[in-house]
Amino acid sequence: MKIKLRKIIFSWKIILIIALVGGLWYFFNDKEEKTEYITAFVEYGKVEKIISVNGTVESEKKIELQFQHSGKVAEIPVEVGQIVKKDDVLASLDGDLSLISISQAKAALAQAQANLNLKYAGPSDEEVRISEAKIQEAEVNLANSYKKLENTKKSNQEKLQQAELVVENAEIELENSLKQGDSSSSSSENSLEKAQKKLDDGYKNTHTALLNNLNALESAITSADSVLGVDAKIDNNYKSLIGVKDWPAKNTAKNMFILNKTNYKKFKNNYENLQNNWSNEEAVLLLQNAKTVLTETKDLMDQVYYLLDNSVENSQLPATEVETLKTKIITEKSSLTSNINSVELTQQSIENAKLEIATAEIGGTKEVDTAVSTIDRAKNSLKTAQKNLETTKVENQTLLDAVEMEIEINKVRLEQTKASHESLIAKPREVDVASLKAGVAQAQATYNQAVKNYEDMVIRAPVDGIVTDVNADVGENVLSSQNIIVMMTDQLHIKANISETDIVGVSPEDNVDLTLDAFPLDQHFKAKVLEVDPAETVVQGVIYYQTTVLFEEEPVDVKSGMTADMDILADQRENVLTLPPEAINYEDENSLVFVLENGEKKEKKVAVGLEGEDSLEVMSGLTEGEEVILYEKKQ
Repeated sequence: MKIKLRKIIFSWKIILIIALVGGLWYFFNDKEEKTEYITAFVEYGKVEKIISVNGTVESEKKIELQFQHSGKVAEIPVEVGQIVKKDDVLASLDGDLSLISISQAKAALAQAQANLNLKYAGPSDEEVRISEAKIQEAEVNLANSYKKLENTKKSNQEKLQQAELVVENAEIELENSLKQGDSSSSSSENSLEKAQKKLDDGYKNTHTALLNNLNALESAITSADSVLGVDAKIDNNYKSLIGVKDWPAKNTAKNMFILNKTNYKKFKNNYENLQNNWSNEEAVLLLQNAKTVLTETKDLMDQVYYLLDNSVENSQLPATEVETLKTKIITEKSSLTSNINSVELTQQSIENAKLEIATAEIGGTKEVDTAVSTIDRAKNSLKTAQKNLETTKVENQTLLDAVEMEIEINKVRLEQTKASHESLIAKPREVDVASLKAGVAQAQATYNQAVKNYEDMVIRAPVDGIVTDVNADVGENVLSSQNIIVMMTDQLHIKANISETDIVGVSPEDNVDLTLDAFPLDQHFKAKVLEVDPAETVVQGVIYYQTTVLFEEEPVDVKSGMTADMDILADQRENVLTLPPEAINYEDENSLVFVLENGEKKEKKVAVGLEGEDSLEVMSGLTEGEEVILYEKKQ
């Protein structure tokens, strides 16, 4: 019993050791390394460029004042020896152009703000109504195209059946001709009776043929006039776009129409007279006249189709309308072709019958020759009918392809119209308005600069003092580097040397926040840059520019020789996209950032503007709300 218990204890020890070893291996070897991203969001804010320097308080000062810009002197209201107070006007330039610049910048700012407001406002009710109406119009056009497809298929089937019937009749005629040849021994009397019956049938067919010709001509002339607008009343703008690429051809078509309509009226009048006093011979002559008018009308259809190909398509004459007119003209031309073929077959049957009669009258000796000739003509008639059948099939397919293409075009236009409507009513995305916001900020900066330029046209006394020299006259053109007014003051000021790498952007009137070593650290003094010496000062091989800073208010207990720590606000941007500087990675001449999109790290190229200590300006490449990576921390 003791041995068995020892074995159990030993087994459990083995299991625990294996579990412990496995757990340690998993902890040290199979643990996945995770990356934590420290991020910040792109947001609108303010960027300030601060220059920090040290300086020394001094007392008596000779102040040389210049204009910030070159120009013509408009006024110098002081003279040498005159005592002046702070902010007194000492001299001014002609500022008419600066006032114009301010007006232009103000208008541009208003326009930029209006564009942004318009984007946020979205479309007007009228714009939405028009967009919805366009969708309805596109849906109607598509429905009409489907209806046209059904009508085209029906019309094609009717024309095909008619052409097949002509072939069938021609086959029957050939079969009859062959039988006639087999019965060449029959009496001439029977041949004459049969031939006479064919002739009677031929004359009888002229009734139907002439009526069909009249209807086909009337329909074709009406369709041509709906394009040309000779008699029909159509919109002048619409009419002017038809055939605009070839005006001579358009005039030719109109002349053809007028002539064709005249011939049609003559044909119609002759047909009506014939109905009142029918004559087979007159009917045959009128049938020939019908063939001529049908051929002329078919040529007119070709000319009208050419004009449609040379039309200008726009909102007044849409492409769908042009395609509809083309389909209509093709249909009319096909109908005219069928009628011409029918006329020819009717004429051929009459001539055949007459020839058969003449043969029968000559006598039975020529019956065999007549039969052979009849067979040949029947064969030719069959070939003509078969050829017309193939032509009808091709024309039917052409019509069908045109309508199906029209349907596809209208489908695409409907989808495009719906997409445009969705885009119209959709709320603007932040990325859509980012450029407009940037435009407002840019316009505001331009306006502020224009106002500052106008203010810089005036030299004001920076402190109380006395004018010791005036170096310009009214009406004189002066340079920005030229000393105009010289004055003396005993007001305390601070002298500081600023390195050439920091001096860029520092200019008179820049705001300064300073502390003095002799005063508590939390006691700040407000000051402004008075002047920057244009000449460099070299200290131990390093180039500096001496800068004078003036207290805004005369301080109490401040002594000459005290040390000052100054922060000069050299430049600033407000309401611009900002980022922490540590988000930027530099590669060659490119500025890059890494953003998090759905938890994935992606690289983007950006353009950087003003750079401050705590933030920098993003000119392009990012939009508000994007999450950028500052640095990574492995876990």
